[in-house]
Amino acid sequence: MSLLPSNATLMEKAFDEMLQTRISDLAIESRHLWNPDLCPAGLLSWLAWSMGVTHWDGTWSTAVKRQMIKDSVQLRFKAGTAWAIETAIKNITAHDSVFCHEWFEYEGSPYHFTLNIDLAGATPGQALSELVNQLIAVYKNARSELDNVYFFEAQQSPAYVGVQVMHGGVITIKAQ
Repeated sequence: MSLLPSNATLMEKAFDEMLQTRISDLAIESRHLWNPDLCPAGLLSWLAWSMGVTHWDGTWSTAVKRQMIKDSVQLRFKAGTAWAIETAIKNITAHDSVFCHEWFEYEGSPYHFTLNIDLAGATPGQALSELVNQLIAVYKNARSELDNVYFFEAQQSPAYVGVQVMHGGVITIKAQ
């Protein structure tokens, strides 16, 4: 039932119609809106905004978007640590082997770090380099400087190890 006068504008009528829709009439349960696993894909950007996700790209896959939202609280609390850099890059680039080495681990200059990323068959490109640099800028601490980013591909090859055990004694004969 509308209480608008007969000379109401189209905008007022649309606003009135919107207000008459009850939350219980929506097809989505409101409790799902706050769950990254159950939130509809079209609303994930709003959930990310409300959860304080600092780096967002609408072209990511739905799985990456959901994972970034899940990790957003921990990423925000641990921003400025090697863990935050590694986790953000792992989530977005889908490279499982990302290692951040701080200056005291490789005898570098104080407050410098390097990043090692296993490509796992992918080819490094300008887009990947730019994305990694953006993520580093967002999640590193203010005092640290990036020395290098190393892209590598781990290779597995069979390794054979042989062991030989000998047991014996030495007998010394002395003449008298």
